[in-house]
Amino acid sequence: MNPWLLALVCLAAPAAPQKLDSWTYQTAARPLADQYADPGGRLQDGETGRGKTVIWQGGTITLELDLKGLYQLSTLKIHQHRHNLNYKLEHLTVLVQRGGDWSELARVAGFIGPTPTMDFVHEIDLTGVEADRLRLRFAGVGVLSLSEIELQGQRVAAATGGAYAELPFKPLMAPEARQEDVDHDGQPELILENAHVRLVFAPAQGGVCRSLRLKPSGTELVSGRRTGYGLLRDQFWQPKYNFADRFYFHRLEQSPGSASVELWASGVGGMMSFTEIRKKITLERDSGRARVHYTITNDPSSQTDYEYGFWSHNWLGTPATNRYFFPTVDGVQTLAVDPAQPPKEADHWYREPARGWTAVAGATGEGLAMLVPYRYLNLFYAWAGTGALAATHEWRLNLLPIKSGGKLEFEVALVPFSGLPTVTGVVGTVVGSLEAQADGDGGGEPLDLAPGQADARAGDEQAGQGDAVA
Repeated sequence: MNPWLLALVCLAAPAAPQKLDSWTYQTAARPLADQYADPGGRLQDGETGRGKTVIWQGGTITLELDLKGLYQLSTLKIHQHRHNLNYKLEHLTVLVQRGGDWSELARVAGFIGPTPTMDFVHEIDLTGVEADRLRLRFAGVGVLSLSEIELQGQRVAAATGGAYAELPFKPLMAPEARQEDVDHDGQPELILENAHVRLVFAPAQGGVCRSLRLKPSGTELVSGRRTGYGLLRDQFWQPKYNFADRFYFHRLEQSPGSASVELWASGVGGMMSFTEIRKKITLERDSGRARVHYTITNDPSSQTDYEYGFWSHNWLGTPATNRYFFPTVDGVQTLAVDPAQPPKEADHWYREPARGWTAVAGATGEGLAMLVPYRYLNLFYAWAGTGALAATHEWRLNLLPIKSGGKLEFEVALVPFSGLPTVTGVVGTVVGSLEAQADGDGGGEPLDLAPGQADARAGDEQAGQGDAVA
């Protein structure tokens, strides 16, 4: 074999997973006694056995691990011990935090009564899982004794290109909707593009918009790098359910003046099996604004009137520092997120919205505003955890009743803009910033609305207004 070829093969091999030793954890559980408390670092010092344990008491005990960065994980090993038969375990659940939401990764059966051994190593395969935080939930333990938690993986390098960064723009004047397997995974992506913007949707990944790029700058406004995340991820906060693992059926429409992508899917289990969510995204010829028409249908066969709390999960932001804007009764609140210095708090709630819009702007003044149905709007929320390159940008509607055989319809508008590092108002397709211009003696000039690069049209003020519940 050619030695140079061997050298090239060796260089191309992926780096082996490394032991993670910088993580920390928190728990609300109390130690069994002072001598069994963790003095710091005991669960990651490499020493195992019943003489090296931390022991807590409680019915269900949860440890929350902060990995201090985003990692591609491979394996998790937990060394658990029984000092007598009072130490038991109904089951162990491993959960991962993605975009502020916790989802279950694995569940391990426990033990009650006599067992062949009193020392256990729970080994869990986490291949392919990207995470910056984990939860280990030990249910029904009574008393929990651990000596070591071993995590292996690789730190994920910051990616600034975004999804489909290599997909070239098409020199279009008229809007176009097309289908293409962009990432060569055997599943089609749906591309909606005109002279101003390009959106890419993934029907097999919950129908989310994985990319929204401005033309001609190429700036990516969708930050969600993980499968099933991006823009327009459909969820309910009541009942708690998301459509991220559902395949969305789709249809493309084309006319000289507009192009549309329509996606729809039903849920699984209970009332979700009778619930369809449908969204139609339309681009027009001379505007970068995208209209989104939502329809939530309660199928007649459910024979049940039901209440739904719609929740739009979005992960938005440019690759650098971003500022998020939320209009509340106390004024427009701003959340600044710098990947190098994330906020001290991960969760940010804005529970009293005063207008039906929210926006994000990057350091260069490019960004995206969303107009949402204010008549139904419940709150805004942003999650900016450790390792996140940008914050989530979420909004929830009130709990709304839909009769059996009825439907709820509402409009959302996505308005890209440039030249505005600050946003204080959105009307139709006009994104504005109110800035006081100071004169020479310190007196303020009248406030002027400085529109972003978005076209204003008569009648667009209706975008974001909810329609009636059928």
